[in-house]
Amino acid sequence: MARTVNGSFTPVPVSHWSTSRPVHEGSDSGQYGELDIIENNNFLLAHYNPPIVRCTFRPEGSGYLAGAATSYGGANCVWRRRPAPDFAQYTIKIVATNTATAAGHAGTVKFEMDSDSANVEIAVPENTSDQTTFTGELAYDNSETLDNIEMYIKNAATGVCRVWSVHIAPKPLTALAAGLMESGAAPMDSIAGVQDAPLTVYHRELAARNCETLRKARVGTCVSYADDFTRATAGQFEATSATYQLVAVVPFRTLPGEVSLEWALFGHRDASGSGGGVKLVSSLAEAEGTTPTEVTLGTAWSSPYNGSDHDYTNVGETTLAVAEATAGHVKVYLKGDGTYKAWLMGLAIWPKAVT
Repeated sequence: MARTVNGSFTPVPVSHWSTSRPVHEGSDSGQYGELDIIENNNFLLAHYNPPIVRCTFRPEGSGYLAGAATSYGGANCVWRRRPAPDFAQYTIKIVATNTATAAGHAGTVKFEMDSDSANVEIAVPENTSDQTTFTGELAYDNSETLDNIEMYIKNAATGVCRVWSVHIAPKPLTALAAGLMESGAAPMDSIAGVQDAPLTVYHRELAARNCETLRKARVGTCVSYADDFTRATAGQFEATSATYQLVAVVPFRTLPGEVSLEWALFGHRDASGSGGGVKLVSSLAEAEGTTPTEVTLGTAWSSPYNGSDHDYTNVGETTLAVAEATAGHVKVYLKGDGTYKAWLMGLAIWPKAVT
């Protein structure tokens, strides 16, 4: 038996399943047929992988995020997310430059999982003066409820390595095991599709149900922002006022069944101050006048920033209520204590999987 995973999706004209048309096997038989339905289904199970991080960094001073001299310093960025189900590796793409010109003076960008220290190093060769895309693969544990992805940048003996943007998505599967996947989807076996034998009602319903299962379980990202964490008191989002200040609005569009958003953020306040916080307000909460989500920021700010993250699982916190199948937004507010500042250094928001 084969649970074939092709490298591409085969669009099939609906006319090939019209009344009185012969039932073809399909795939490599030269005609559209039942195997095309099966293989398309398996293609989606293996390749439908919405990204969990899409982050472009802002220029600051002499350029974008820069590496530490010859050895890793603290994490430059950290993203906290729910691991994607069904997959076991992330494909990481970075756009980076390296001003070094001496042979062998490659910069290095390392990504590391907080839960088990699995990591990958991506080399940025010397003479990379133009923004260039580099790729790495990082193993992760999809049984974690939430996990941090840390990014570190290191220079060579000469030159400066900089990262301009980061894209992280689950690595597509090359094979499908029998049985249910973590998401609840079920691969289809090619034995179910043969010439002159239409797929059973069960298999046709399974193909449709798998598509719906993937939509519900493999959710995308509303925002995955990260500042340069090494610039502790010079973040893009800062506030001194003791009254909440609107610093960002995150637009999104929910799909059917999505009625809440999960979230995680990183931030801190000045150690000399007496307070600071972040408030998240969804458009639904705004319309209904319900209590917003508030986070009290602490003064801790040191790599890998485990003491500076906050999320919907913390005591007193919860997900953000939203309306399903509609456009909306999350307003992000920040405050200090009136004299001393507070900083929001990272924010991720994504739909809660539909069960």
